Amino acid sequence: MILDFLDEVRRTCAAHQIEVRLQPTEAVHVLESAEGCAGYFDAKARVLAVAVRSASWMEVVAHEFGHAQQFIDDQYRDQTAWEVWDRWLNNGVDFSKSAVDSAVETILKCELDAERRAVGHMSRYGLCHDIPRYVAAANGDLLRYRYARKHRVWPEVPDVDWRGLCPSEFVPLEKLKLTRRVESFIKAAST
Repeated sequence: MILDFLDEVRRTCAAHQIEVRLQPTEAVHVLESAEGCAGYFDAKARVLAVAVRSASWMEVVAHEFGHAQQFIDDQYRDQTAWEVWDRWLNNGVDFSKSAVDSAVETILKCELDAERRAVGHMSRYGLCHDIPRYVAAANGDLLRYRYARKHRVWPEVPDVDWRGLCPSEFVPLEKLKLTRRVESFIKAAST
C-alpha cells in the first residue's frame, strides 16, 4: 500500500512539474534555511520535500501531498496570509488585529483542508493504523496557531498524544477553541 501511495504522489506531482524529494534525513530545510522541519510543500519552487528518517514520515508525505493538491486545484495560492503571519510572528512587524486574525483564519482553513486530504489518503491506502490519534494531533497543530496568535510566539510542542485534549475527529474551525486546558498544556510543553 505504501508503494502505491508513493507512486500516486510521484505521478501526480510529475504531471504538474512538482519535484518530490524524499530525503534520508531527520529534517529537511525550506529553501536551505537554517530551520529544519519534517516536510514542506513550496508552491513557488514546486517542491514537495519530506525527511524520511522519522516514524511519522508517511503521515508527513500525506499532509504535504495535500498541500500539493491544493496548489494543483488552484486553492490557497495567494500567499498574503502567510506573509502577514510570518512578518507579524517572526519579524515583529505590526499589522491591524483584523489583518492578523484574517491571516490566521486563512492558514487554518488551508491546514485543515490539507489534513482532511491526508486522512483520506491514509485511509484509502492503509497508511495509518490510528486515524483518531492523527486527527487529534492535527487538531492540536491547528490550535498551536491559535496559541501563537494569542501569545505572539510559535510553540514547539513535542510529539504527544493529543487525544485527551483535542477532538479525534475534525470539527469546524469555529468550534475548535483554544481552551484554558489546551493553552496550559501547550505552554507547559513548549517551555
